[in-house]
Amino acid sequence: MALLVDAGADINARLKDSRTALIFVARHYSPVSLKILIAADADVNAQSNSGWSALLRAAQHGRVETAKELLAAGANPSAQTKDGDTALILASENGHTEVVELLK
Repeated sequence: MALLVDAGADINARLKDSRTALIFVARHYSPVSLKILIAADADVNAQSNSGWSALLRAAQHGRVETAKELLAAGANPSAQTKDGDTALILASENGHTEVVELLK
């Protein structure tokens, strides 16, 4: 990831469904890549066509440290998917109590 950033890659480039690298990294949890993207000013509030943001994916998958880092970088905890789900709802529905406590 660092090599791509150093080479000038567009860190906010989007796939056809509008996912960004940060949204992908938040779901699959790569702490080094997450830190590199945030440090390179990746848009922490970017949302895919279906409304998914990095924080929403982190909450859905119980990624506590990822959620902490995204919130510290300014991620919007009130963002919603197209279905109206928030990070708090997703963390709660999936039994991720640590993320729920973080988002309260």
